[in-house]
Amino acid sequence: MPFCPSCLAEFRQGFTRCNQCDVPLVAELPEPGAGSEEIVGARRGTLKVVSASSDQTEATFVRDLLDNAGIPSVSEPPPAQSGLFPSISSGSVPFRLLVREEDYDAAKEILDQSRSPLLGVSQMEEQLTVFQNQLTSIANTRPDLTSDLDALGEDIERLRSELRLLIERLDTD
Repeated sequence: MPFCPSCLAEFRQGFTRCNQCDVPLVAELPEPGAGSEEIVGARRGTLKVVSASSDQTEATFVRDLLDNAGIPSVSEPPPAQSGLFPSISSGSVPFRLLVREEDYDAAKEILDQSRSPLLGVSQMEEQLTVFQNQLTSIANTRPDLTSDLDALGEDIERLRSELRLLIERLDTD
């Protein structure tokens, strides 16, 4: 993925210029000199850790939230493991997500809102119910699709289950 050499933001494939710094993107960045809570050296100032997670999927989700809010961020994977089994991660070393110091408060607010278990949950469940009702309606008019629609219904129930698990996880954080 391309990176901005100025603010160190990572971009999706296809982007050629940083929308914040208006500079051409580069294929890779040099190794940053990482401190415990910030990385210094970006032209626009200091980067601060806004989130840390031992789960790469969660780190990607958080990064997407910030991207969608227009807040540039830099993801920093865990350092390479050493020791007896270097390829095995204990899950305790976090993926760090960094933002510019001036974006830190806005990023924290977005992340705090996203962690509220009630935020959007009822809307998601309503949409799943609407979708399930539409599948039932289609099944009544197209019995030849019953097996496909049943499979989709099972997927909806899996989504509901995963949503409940996510809510429980957010409640414990």
